[in-house]
Amino acid sequence: MWERSFGCRQAKLFFDKKVRVLVTRSREDAAQLMRELDLRNIQAILAPLLTIKYLAKPILDLESVQALLVTSVNGVRAFSAQSEERGLPVVAVGDATARASRDYGFDNVVSAAGDVNQLARTVISTLKPENGILLHPAGTQVAGSLGRSLEHAGYIYRRVVLYEAKMLKKLPTIAMDGLYNGSIDGVLIYSPRTGKTFNRLIHENDLAHTLFNVTAYCLSDNVAETVSNLPWGSVLIASRPEQPAMLKLFEYKVIESS
Repeated sequence: MWERSFGCRQAKLFFDKKVRVLVTRSREDAAQLMRELDLRNIQAILAPLLTIKYLAKPILDLESVQALLVTSVNGVRAFSAQSEERGLPVVAVGDATARASRDYGFDNVVSAAGDVNQLARTVISTLKPENGILLHPAGTQVAGSLGRSLEHAGYIYRRVVLYEAKMLKKLPTIAMDGLYNGSIDGVLIYSPRTGKTFNRLIHENDLAHTLFNVTAYCLSDNVAETVSNLPWGSVLIASRPEQPAMLKLFEYKVIESS
């Protein structure tokens, strides 16, 4: 396992040249991140490894639902497109998802400020099983065992699939060119699925040798594990699985250990 925050390197305050990083998030999720990186004088190159397809669904059955569980901004978007209901309490996996929920008109929002395990603990500490169904608007694939954990605790958990995240089968040309010519300093990876896809595409295109001077910025240990076999110059892991913690990593410059 990589050492948290600074991999096998030391660090000192900020960069003495403009850093260029690949942002592998979907276009929908990357907009705010791109703005935040620009404010930090970091050149962000959008190279999404997945696309989001929202699925057409009939009117959602919200009878007996006591709360929504949201594990991604895409889940909030998809639910909001399908239903005008904004009165239900929302338990969000993290602060960014909680902010998105408020932006879409939900007032009663609680952030678990963590991962799906922390989300389950937050639900158990704040909601009662007898008060109704927990509805989880989600994609075709979900990480973790949220439903199993909650059902084991006596809750009625229902996942409704409202979108599909489709992984790319080919590395974007802008990413491939940047890695080949050595102009990429870092790669931001936000999910295990994206990490696995990046890993696969790097090997399929024989690009591993281009990563020796590249830093991987990973949202969590689980994300870092999916790319741990690649020959990175360094790997930085956010202290919490939240975008502010990811951005905090850019307050440091990675240097070789003496």
